[in-house]
Amino acid sequence: MQSKIGFYLNTLENNIDNIKRFQKEIADNKDLEKLSSGKIYMDSFERNEAILHIQSELVRLKRLTDYVEEANVYIPIINKKISTSSVSIMPKYEAEGLARLDRNDIHPFMRLNKKFYISTVVYYTRNSAKIPKYIISIRISTAMLSDTLKQFLTYERGGAILLTRGRGIEVTDGTPRYIVNSLRHFFIKEDINNVMEDVKFLTIDGQNYSIIYKKSDSLDTALIAYIPESDMFGSLEKYNKWFWFVSALTACMIIAFSYGLRYMIVQPLSRLIGAFEDMDRNNVNVAVSYEPQDELSYLYARFNEMIKKMQDLIQQAYEEKLRAQHAELKQLQYQINPHFLYNSFFLIYRMAKMNDCDGIMLLTQHLANFYRFITRASNDEVTLQDEMDHVKNYVAIQSIRFGERIKVEITDLPLQCQDLEIPRLTIQPLVENAYTHGLKNKIDGGIIKINVESTSNEVIISVEDNGDEVTDSMIEELSKMLASDDVDKSTGMFNVHRRLKLKYGSNSGIEVLRGKMGGMCVRAHIRYEEGDRSD
Repeated sequence: MQSKIGFYLNTLENNIDNIKRFQKEIADNKDLEKLSSGKIYMDSFERNEAILHIQSELVRLKRLTDYVEEANVYIPIINKKISTSSVSIMPKYEAEGLARLDRNDIHPFMRLNKKFYISTVVYYTRNSAKIPKYIISIRISTAMLSDTLKQFLTYERGGAILLTRGRGIEVTDGTPRYIVNSLRHFFIKEDINNVMEDVKFLTIDGQNYSIIYKKSDSLDTALIAYIPESDMFGSLEKYNKWFWFVSALTACMIIAFSYGLRYMIVQPLSRLIGAFEDMDRNNVNVAVSYEPQDELSYLYARFNEMIKKMQDLIQQAYEEKLRAQHAELKQLQYQINPHFLYNSFFLIYRMAKMNDCDGIMLLTQHLANFYRFITRASNDEVTLQDEMDHVKNYVAIQSIRFGERIKVEITDLPLQCQDLEIPRLTIQPLVENAYTHGLKNKIDGGIIKINVESTSNEVIISVEDNGDEVTDSMIEELSKMLASDDVDKSTGMFNVHRRLKLKYGSNSGIEVLRGKMGGMCVRAHIRYEEGDRSD
């Protein structure tokens, strides 16, 4: 209830602040200044046009919030009252009443003829308080305030009132008069004690009430809610036995769940951990059994299969060489430049600042597919078709980043080599090299061409760009480094070059040369003996 009261007061303060700010804008209106200055050179058309403009501003003010019931501007020199719906002559008693409102009062609400106003009185001179230049009055809807008070209380016999200090202004939701009087006395006492927000207990006409209140200094107002204690605590007493019954039932369920958790998860996992500890002690003849058919049975079965495979591998004479080569391939495979990940996150950050939700969805989908491919640990090799699909996904990500600055052309993959098994991440690092080096300073018009050619015993994958960053001397130096047997580079082209040589032999690898578009062309050669393609 305290939270609801605070929210209501904050909402009311924000609405009043908006009204006062808009009221100040109207006070500075040039048309209002002309009408109130008494200048005789305005013809009837100009005067009517100025009045209509002021009237439109008043309509905007009324639409600003439901708390505005009516907005008026009174200009004494022309004896006109401009309202949201009409232009008329203001009654003398009403004009005098509005003019008497204290112009230096910082509190917003004024009361006149049982109505609430937020009024601004502007005089011709700062020290003159006799003849107003114009009066801007906003009548606040007490019906709207009352309806809002009725909405945020859920107790049938409870209620709320809005009180102001010393102005006699009060808004209720239909609260009986004797309760209003008691709450007013309570508010005066709390106001003397200077307590801004609290919860109290009060007896009114023999009935105990919980009183929750909060004050607003900017509105010079307090919101007080009252709830009969029987309404608040009656449900707790009614369901007290049910509470203890449910508590006991819950305790029994927790105990049963804990026992079942230990039996179904803790004990089987302890046995599996013990088997792993036996493996740490070089015991590869260990095996575990598990009869229930649930999720853990999969782990047990995979563990037993792992033990069996380890035994088979140990028995093979060439195990040491195979594992050494596998370790080297894994090391080379995952030494991929991480800057792509950083750039992707910065791109998502920029798109989020621009509220490009659709773009973020598309980019994160491509990134998910990208990292699912490069982190998939099921095998070290993929088909050439899967590798090309990964390259297309990578190009889609870079296209979001670079837009029309760089265009990529990918030729269709020949049917005869789609199922060729190649090391994972063979083509994508070559495309990444074209982005980061060949076209890094290309403002627009960048082109990357990706082409795959196939013969009876060779597949040639070429990546060419039209950048002008690479010189002939740089190409010559790269060729020498690739031809060297002791290349120690572990990223980009050198990574791919090393893996192709490990997989297919010394006749395979990377070749760099000047492309037909003037940039650098990188070719990956995969050579194999006739009949080895399916292997």
